[in-house]
Amino acid sequence: MSGEVLVWKNFHPVENAEYCISVFERGFQYGDGFFTTALIKQSQLLNWSAHKARLQMSAKRLRFPELDFETLEQSLRNQFITYGQTDCVCKIMVTRGVGGRGYLPPETPDVQVLSMLMPVPDFKHQPDNVAQVSPIILEISPETSGVKHLNRLSNVLARKTMNVGFDEAVMLNAFGQVQCATQSNIFVIKDHQIITPRVNLSGVEGTARSCLLTLAKEQVLTMDDVLNADTLFFTNAVRGVQVINNLNLNNWSNLQRKFLQFGLSQLQDLPAGICFPKVVGDEKSEIMKTFETKSPLLEKVQQAFLHHQYQNALKLN
Repeated sequence: MSGEVLVWKNFHPVENAEYCISVFERGFQYGDGFFTTALIKQSQLLNWSAHKARLQMSAKRLRFPELDFETLEQSLRNQFITYGQTDCVCKIMVTRGVGGRGYLPPETPDVQVLSMLMPVPDFKHQPDNVAQVSPIILEISPETSGVKHLNRLSNVLARKTMNVGFDEAVMLNAFGQVQCATQSNIFVIKDHQIITPRVNLSGVEGTARSCLLTLAKEQVLTMDDVLNADTLFFTNAVRGVQVINNLNLNNWSNLQRKFLQFGLSQLQDLPAGICFPKVVGDEKSEIMKTFETKSPLLEKVQQAFLHHQYQNALKLN
């Protein structure tokens, strides 16, 4: 089944994946559910303990029944053997199923568990990883912050508005705080200290992020913190640790205007000396911030990340 997507629903294979979800499904109608995406390598579902913990947390926060992880893990093993590839990507989605009147969910939901195995994306390995600032503002939602719920429209719009040639985009929340990238958690290194934003107001509690919390300090992260950082990197369960060479700031003035338009916190001007115009041929000037990519702490970050990935993996064969 190489190159295909294999879908199981409620721990059993489905013949026609395109038709296995009802139009009345609450996950489809309201985004009433949550998911996780993990990397399977060398027949191991990497960092499974972190994915499992986030699924448990999500079920509790969204008031779902407890998940049957013993059945889920055995199902994943059976599905993996059927798929026949040692390396792939696994996506697990949990929804509240069909039922309830409007937004009000049923007292006893018909929880649906879908698992998908698919090929690992073919990432383009470039010598320079370049990110930009996203013009999309991330919402504040303390009740759902940290949860990787099915309502990901801000991230969809952020990916949609990314310019060609950029690997990622930094996202600010409605308080003007740097929160994440479009599909990654964000970290900076400054003065030999690793810092990452809290996820108590917005953002996702990334499983790759959790690997590094013993090395990192959680705090509010501002754009000044990013611009004055020595090193910038993102983490993602499938991509791993992605070190950023350059951050394009051309969207900053547009983002400032948007914050003022919606009556949000006024964003600061870009500090003098931090940014510089970069002109390539006849192209328009670009405002860029360049980061170091050889910090001694990066080796510790990579080691901690890989250690957690395999130390906490679920063996599938």
